Amino acid sequence: MHTQSAASTEYVRVRVSATVDGSPINPISDAVTMAFPVAGNTPTTWYSASWETDNTTTPPTYYVRCLVGPSPGLVTLTANTLYDVYTKVTDNPETPIRNTGGLWVS
Repeated sequence: MHTQSAASTEYVRVRVSATVDGSPINPISDAVTMAFPVAGNTPTTWYSASWETDNTTTPPTYYVRCLVGPSPGLVTLTANTLYDVYTKVTDNPETPIRNTGGLWVS
């Protein structure tokens, strides 16, 4: 679980891995979005996200990230609330949607 102050603007990052026939692949050409529903609810609003690559690892580590916070974040969340973090990767033919953990906004 990630914790963030309601006054803070920062990226919420989720590690993503992809394989084809058991071999890791680079997924960054796929479109990505993230959602932050109150914990236990179904996501209804999706926010633009981007890719971040850590090339210091072998194979590289890929993260989906969304800027969360009051300014200039894409989404402002309410203090003292637990949110689920959902990640959606749009590929062809698959579009996996995963609940990737929690975000406590203090």
